Amino acid sequence: MGVVFHKHFRPFPYPTLVLILSAIECCIDEWMMGMWMDIPFTIQEYHGAYELHLKCL
Repeated sequence: MGVVFHKHFRPFPYPTLVLILSAIECCIDEWMMGMWMDIPFTIQEYHGAYELHLKCL
């Protein structure tokens, strides 16, 4: 059904979804040691993750 009705299965652009996935990865990284640590969500830190998620989609 997704192939026939592709417009209904893509509510917003892939780059937006990838940005959300990268932000979730940052949140997971902040709690990686079992305690919260402030990790900045910067392009230097998460550009690779962004590109990887975009490639997978």
